[in-house]
Amino acid sequence: MSDQALSVLVEGYDPEKALEALHENNVDVSEDWQSIYAARQNGTIMQGELIGIETPEVDKTYGIIQVGFVRGFLPLQEAGEEIQSIKQFRELIGSKIVFKVTNLIREEEQFVASRKNALEHMQSATWKRLKEDQEVIAVVRNVRMKKVKLEIGGVSVNMPADEYDYKFIEDLRDELKVGDHLRVKVISLDSENKQVKVSAKALKENLWDNIAKHLRIKGEYVGTITGIAEFGVFVNIRGNVDALTPHLKFDKFKKGDRVLVRLLEIQPEKQHIRAKIVRKLG
Repeated sequence: MSDQALSVLVEGYDPEKALEALHENNVDVSEDWQSIYAARQNGTIMQGELIGIETPEVDKTYGIIQVGFVRGFLPLQEAGEEIQSIKQFRELIGSKIVFKVTNLIREEEQFVASRKNALEHMQSATWKRLKEDQEVIAVVRNVRMKKVKLEIGGVSVNMPADEYDYKFIEDLRDELKVGDHLRVKVISLDSENKQVKVSAKALKENLWDNIAKHLRIKGEYVGTITGIAEFGVFVNIRGNVDALTPHLKFDKFKKGDRVLVRLLEIQPEKQHIRAKIVRKLG
């Protein structure tokens, strides 16, 4: 029976999928293996996805890195200084990681990797390049309620919520997720002690600089509730400008509610607005 006849007689037949099936047992890994081999020879940094974890023995745990069709092994102790447990190791699964090839298993066309070596290489280069007032791209590695862990060229940096934006941030997890890319400014740098502070809000427009052009005392404006605390309710009025209002006795609010507020006091030097909720909007 010819291929043409088969394509007519078999319901659901797809020539492209049929071609894939014919070659699925004859995968050519030579190109991927050559890139691994070259990285080992030249000491270059590679990047691949950590697709799983295996524990072949009680005291041995390996991460599995996939580079094309080639499989690599990342020992737990080579995952990086911040990875001290299997739980922390597991948090890397599904993400792309950097590594250096430390050994080749030629007969099986597999390799052994070290993320720690790659990070140390990257950190050394980054500390030489970083400067105060420099704008850089950071990658989000971990997000908590009031703090985000960023990575800049292998260097880990903790940035507090109040450096993310001028507006009130109740929970950074509503703003960022792991893997996000964030433009930040280096606001202080101590290369000798390996300490760096960055700010995302330093690169954003601050409406407080010209607040008188936008808002007036006794003016009434539409806002959105961005946070609720024991001492009051935060309402975002415009851009990065929030007002603090007291709780109302008989109305309950939730984050995201739209309200009308009346401004009672504006203190630009303290970046503070005292206001009162007039009513909730539908």
